[in-house]
Amino acid sequence: MEGTEERPQSQVPVTVSCSTLLKRFKNAHGHTIYSFGEELDTLRKTNGAGSWSSKYDIYRLSFDRGEWGQDYNSDAAESGVVNVAYNWTMLGTNGAMRKCFKADNIENGLSSRILVAEMPDASFSKMPKFGKRSAEDEAKIQEAVTRLRSFTGLIDVPRLRKAIETWVEEKRVEAAKDIDHVKDIYRKRAAVIGFRCGVIFHLLSGKDKETKSCLDFAVMMAEYCLKQQIKAFGEVLESQFVDARDECVRYGSNHSIFDQLSPAFTMDDLRSLKRGFCSEAGLRKIISRWYRDGWIEKIDKTHWKKMTM
Repeated sequence: MEGTEERPQSQVPVTVSCSTLLKRFKNAHGHTIYSFGEELDTLRKTNGAGSWSSKYDIYRLSFDRGEWGQDYNSDAAESGVVNVAYNWTMLGTNGAMRKCFKADNIENGLSSRILVAEMPDASFSKMPKFGKRSAEDEAKIQEAVTRLRSFTGLIDVPRLRKAIETWVEEKRVEAAKDIDHVKDIYRKRAAVIGFRCGVIFHLLSGKDKETKSCLDFAVMMAEYCLKQQIKAFGEVLESQFVDARDECVRYGSNHSIFDQLSPAFTMDDLRSLKRGFCSEAGLRKIISRWYRDGWIEKIDKTHWKKMTM
């Protein structure tokens, strides 16, 4: 039987109590700790064993190194407050994802902090044959890790900031035209995730300034993240909006409500396009938002006119 390597201090198992995790955060001295799991269902089960093990709020806070802690009057439980830095990678089926990301973990923002990577369909494919990484590949990986670890302080990337700002504004306009609350919610953290991917690309490139390849990669990752989040969680999040606020729902990803309206339109025209899925208060909110953004102007008491954009 082959021996197993000792787990690095920065790596913790998926199944861990909150007290133990707090102790690991303290010992990490601000560095990121990491978990890997072959079954997403393990993550769901370990968070369902009671308050001592539920870490969903920690996962959310760790996206921006938020502050978390606990204070128990017991020597058996760890107490204290830390800034959490925690990443994990999980493999799982679509069914396991649906069980893990139910309404609560979608509405509370955890789903927007996840980069979903869908594997290609391998139905009826031959059994794959995997081999060990070559010594050259291992050396390149270690070189990249060493390079990333060597960076400290502020990394100024103005071109990358501008590229992501442009992308997220384009998505805001798309979402506003469609009254697409799902896209509006997910575009924001998708932009952050894409930006962070771009920063890693820039650091590994060794260039003084961000290259066009770096900018293209960051935007591509933001776009990919957004599409995967909408595909995986959009339907459930959309139903949360409908249930909570009686708001309008998306009825087609390729149809813009705003673009379908005539140059001059009435509230009845908008009501017809929304197909009864929007309350009167919701319709007035749509008109108010378009007017505020300069997309329309009022002609008379019942008619509006679209402005040239």
